[in-house]
Amino acid sequence: MIRKLRAILDTEEDVFVDILIHPDQSLEDLHLALKKVLGKTDENPALFYFSNEEWMQGGEVVMPEFKDSEDDALMNEVSIDVAFDVVGKKMIYIYDFIDAWTFYCECVEISDFQAEDLPAVVMQYGEIPDAPPGNSLDFDDFDDLSNDGFEEDMDDDFAGEFEDEYDF
Repeated sequence: MIRKLRAILDTEEDVFVDILIHPDQSLEDLHLALKKVLGKTDENPALFYFSNEEWMQGGEVVMPEFKDSEDDALMNEVSIDVAFDVVGKKMIYIYDFIDAWTFYCECVEISDFQAEDLPAVVMQYGEIPDAPPGNSLDFDDFDDLSNDGFEEDMDDDFAGEFEDEYDF
């Protein structure tokens, strides 16, 4: 049965898309559809988190190239039928860990509607911003950090080993 998923972009302005997807397709297919919605063609990392009703992050589903352990679930192996098995099931999708484009995805309908060429965006509300919606890491913020007190906090024995070489 076809799933209708609503993906809400984490922005100040209301932006969301409704996507139809086959239950036997994978989270990787959904990832590619969401990436297309964002207008992205680059190969940045992405992941999904299983979520509860309050959008709390649970277990993650990663891209195969970012598999860390044998326990990691992979996007290309988790079917939509498993990820969104009932109406109301939620997942969080994050694309590009630096810009942190975040979608809150929820299954809003399961129907016996027949369709080809899925996944497909069937509705879009709002405009995707050109720049990340304020979740990104701004490395300029780190310029204000200082080392004040670092030398005093350092273990004297450790500092002594490198004193001649690094001019502490």
